[in-house]
Amino acid sequence: MKRRKALKLLKAKEMFESIEKRTNSQLSSHNEGLILNASILSFDAAKENNLCFLSSPPKKATSSLKRIIATEETLRILGKKSLFTSALVCQYNRPFSIGNLKLELFPSGHCLGGALLYLEYQQGSMLYAPRLLLDKVSYLRNLQLREANTLVLKADQPLIGHQVPSRHKEKERLIARVLSLQAEGLYPQIFCKSLALAQEITLALSKEKVSVVAHPQIYRLNKIHETFGTAFVRYSMLSKARRSHDKVILMPLELLGTSNTLHHRPVLLVEDYKDSLPRLFSSKNYESFFIREYSFGHELESVIKAVKPKTLYFFGGYANEYKKYFSHAAKTVDQIFSPDKPPLF
Repeated sequence: MKRRKALKLLKAKEMFESIEKRTNSQLSSHNEGLILNASILSFDAAKENNLCFLSSPPKKATSSLKRIIATEETLRILGKKSLFTSALVCQYNRPFSIGNLKLELFPSGHCLGGALLYLEYQQGSMLYAPRLLLDKVSYLRNLQLREANTLVLKADQPLIGHQVPSRHKEKERLIARVLSLQAEGLYPQIFCKSLALAQEITLALSKEKVSVVAHPQIYRLNKIHETFGTAFVRYSMLSKARRSHDKVILMPLELLGTSNTLHHRPVLLVEDYKDSLPRLFSSKNYESFFIREYSFGHELESVIKAVKPKTLYFFGGYANEYKKYFSHAAKTVDQIFSPDKPPLF
């Protein structure tokens, strides 16, 4: 009886400490991003009256996304200027201030206009780095890191094992497969999970003199890349008239299995890692290639070592898993909770 009572008291204490920790935290989760408590600043989180830093273009620009901090490239990709009542356009490596906050953007290396945010404020310094790519992409600004007291990383992919296929080798394997199919008179459809990867694949195929027909979303992004100096060649926009021609088709992954899938053509899938796609897509008619849009899992060890944080935060669906694995990577390692969710999360 006494033992049961003691266990109940212990659980109650742990729950109280968990709630207290959330209340006192500098950061809280909101939608897919974060909010810096007791300030107007948010990170990839659309909230009325907040000034929101965008690390990369969101898939959908909501009506509450009005006051933003972003790179010129990100704004061009969003293309919905009428939504923004105020947009602070920032360049990389150019420090600026908002009240008592000192901020600076660094390239994230994973997409056009992708940025990390370095912040100096009353509690110290912080580097917000939700998505970044350690591998170099020829037409993108390379990743830059800076030491900070606090490092915030996103954990939206599982902590998979060390045996992750080489990104460079997988891209070479994809190009070689396209060339071998083309030699047989076959022109595949390539479905990309990430539109950012679609540009990388377009450029790689262009260098091999392979003509590409790109879905309008991908075509538009190619054109924006070109305005910032990347020369894409041998591609055109997808239309019904062009589908039967002898060209490789490049499509967003969400269109796989719809009427856009041409069953007489080979289908190549570009995934993040093995088994990252639902079973719906599992078929012996599909070939998979594992090219990550951004670094995650064990790859983040080198990022943590470079930043040398005293406090390390994770947020996202796999935050608890990352918190346990990286428990000795900093003096304090924790996950960021959403204040409107119960202690279980």
